[in-house]
Amino acid sequence: MLERAIRESEVIKEDPDYNTLTSDFFYYTGRYYKKMIDPDPEKKPWDYQFFDTGIKEKRWESLLKNAGIFTPNSRKIMRRMKDSGGEASCIELARKYGGKWQDYSNESVALAKRVRDKTGCGIVHVADDKVKYWPILFVGKKAETNEEGAYTWKLRDELQDALNKTDLSDVPLYEPGMQQVSQEVNQAEESIAEVQTVGENLIAQNAEQESEPYSKENFLHDVYLTERDFEALTGLLTRKKNIILCGAPGVGKTFMARRLAWTRMGAKDNTRVESVQFHQNYTYEDFMMGYRPEERGFRLQEGVFLRFAKRAAQDPGHDYYFLIDEINRGNVSRIFGELLQGIETDYRGMPVTLQYTGQPFSVPKNLYLIGMMNTADRSLAMIDYALRRRFGFFQVKPAFDSAQFTEYGEELHSEAFDRVIDSIKKLNKDIKDDTSLGEGFQIGHSYFCNMEPDTISDELRSVINYDILPTLKEYWYDNQEKVEKWKDELQRDLD
Repeated sequence: MLERAIRESEVIKEDPDYNTLTSDFFYYTGRYYKKMIDPDPEKKPWDYQFFDTGIKEKRWESLLKNAGIFTPNSRKIMRRMKDSGGEASCIELARKYGGKWQDYSNESVALAKRVRDKTGCGIVHVADDKVKYWPILFVGKKAETNEEGAYTWKLRDELQDALNKTDLSDVPLYEPGMQQVSQEVNQAEESIAEVQTVGENLIAQNAEQESEPYSKENFLHDVYLTERDFEALTGLLTRKKNIILCGAPGVGKTFMARRLAWTRMGAKDNTRVESVQFHQNYTYEDFMMGYRPEERGFRLQEGVFLRFAKRAAQDPGHDYYFLIDEINRGNVSRIFGELLQGIETDYRGMPVTLQYTGQPFSVPKNLYLIGMMNTADRSLAMIDYALRRRFGFFQVKPAFDSAQFTEYGEELHSEAFDRVIDSIKKLNKDIKDDTSLGEGFQIGHSYFCNMEPDTISDELRSVINYDILPTLKEYWYDNQEKVEKWKDELQRDLD
């Protein structure tokens, strides 16, 4: 009675004579005893483990000898499942032994139907009068995050026992050429895992020993930002978890991004910072996951963001920062794919389904995204609305009038430097007032940072001739007179 109650609680039987009262009795009794047998909710029991086909070990041994039921392809699957310890997903079988994962799924269902036709065993009914045949052979469950494939099968105990007594040595374990590939892949994975483990340990040791403290005061000294703007910036990052530093070239966006991460971590710890640069050919496969060519075919590999996000998820006690330079140079919707929802603050920790594996994945709450966007590149399309909703935008402006830059200029003791900076301020006003340009095209202060008093004349001349003037020629390609005017004025400042 107990076994029947458990079985009926999992499976809707075909018998039309079952009345509602009987069904309800078995359903609730089965659920009650199932909790007694398997009380641990974290255990994630196998699906259909309480469904009983009625086929015992001896009957499976007989069926395995029937070539009309267990065809050569079916016997391949059985041997490969047995070799895998009786538990694997279709993708894992295809990757290790060869063939397509769809073939493993389709052939298993076909085999189960043949077994059903031969034995008349019970089957699993689901909604809309649909039938699941594979539970005749397997129990199953969603694959773990570290496993390949969306769903894992496990041989039923009776079938596993029968297979252990069946000689399958005449069945090829691998598809032609796959044995060597499988061995090479396993060796490569072991080597990579060993290198990664050693590398991560060394990084962790170095981080503990050598991480230099980094504070708000350090940030304000290095980055020419006011304290008020700093508070606004950090508040925005805390609230949105995803921000974009936008501004013209030379305002220090990339320099600022890494130091913002250091400030929030309290140390110059680059082990928890990852950076990439988007470009027109950057893809979802680079970012999240995709197939990569190898000597003998293709292999599914994780992208830089997925790897980094998994690291962050395994270390919830620390914040992690992912920096994206030139974020508006890539096709952001295609690169992020299904993650455009997953990166939102309200959806952090909630799973989305990955397109290549069908597995759930969630962006951890301790992972922050900082993008950098060049507002002066005419070749770039506008950021789409989907991205704007998910990122907070912080405008980074030239800091020539900041207290930090003023102090830096005074320490150089250079009249030429002072004249050039005064002219750049006037130039920026001209750029800002130009309706075809605007504030986002102004000249940034970082062009003039880190100059040395002994070589400042040569450095200023180089910046003006090879950075500033080419930029002005691009801005005012249709107004040569204005370009010449500013060229004359800036070069006079050098004399």
